Amino acid sequence: MNRFWGILKKDIAIAKKSLISPLWIIAITYVVILIMGIIGYVKTGSIKIQLNNFNVTGMLGNTLYFIVFFANAVAVAYPGLICSIKAISLSQNALNSDIQNKCEIFYRTQPISIWKRSLSKYLVSIFGVIAVLFSICLVNLIIINSILYFIFKEFLFLVAWHGMMINFVGFSLIIIVLGSLLFLASSIFKEKAFGRTILVLVLTTGFIEILNLMLNLNILTPIELVRDFLFFGITSFKIENIENMPLENLVQIINKSWDIILSFQTLIKLLISGAIFILSTFIYKWKEIK
Repeated sequence: MNRFWGILKKDIAIAKKSLISPLWIIAITYVVILIMGIIGYVKTGSIKIQLNNFNVTGMLGNTLYFIVFFANAVAVAYPGLICSIKAISLSQNALNSDIQNKCEIFYRTQPISIWKRSLSKYLVSIFGVIAVLFSICLVNLIIINSILYFIFKEFLFLVAWHGMMINFVGFSLIIIVLGSLLFLASSIFKEKAFGRTILVLVLTTGFIEILNLMLNLNILTPIELVRDFLFFGITSFKIENIENMPLENLVQIINKSWDIILSFQTLIKLLISGAIFILSTFIYKWKEIK
């Protein structure tokens, strides 16, 4: 176990700069917003929010709850997208970076199993990114709700927490799925795993589409399979929940969101992602080193 923690610390140290890059991007974004606010103040002499046509005093009911909920939910989208891209970047090089750096043979001679080495890289490239995303979400939670409290003089922590966590868990699942698929690609390709995976998917999809057209078949393409796997269980929420559920019932929206996130479909995604990790490690263990 001590050896595993040692190699995990080593992988974290190697990926540290890449892992914290989303933090810098978000920090720069906040600095830009602050500068824009200062410029606006210099030009207008005021940074007051125009609420002349907005009845703030009458927003202590469901409307304010919705504002708090969706403000915190939407705030996860930007860092969630950045962290998803970062997970792709790290995962595509997880199992082939040592080969690229010509130190794979050295690490394979160390007294630690390939399974532990693979697990360490998997945890860093996927769950390391999720940890970074969570830290960003906590900062956003503090900033956004401080602003909302300044405007509305109400602090609805539980509503804000649910708004943040629902989207955080949703993006975390996307990161796990995408990261696992690219982790598999890194065990197959020695370099440029993401680009080569996209190329294989496009070529295979094109071939199957031609086959379907010529033979009047209905075979699912690899891109369709990846899409269905990635968004499995999400589409039903977008259609049924928004159209049929009364918007004033925020409690139902929150409960429905958690029901979908903590559903059997999510369990299937996690199990398949785990199976992909095992398959990736098997491939990584037995492939030839040149």
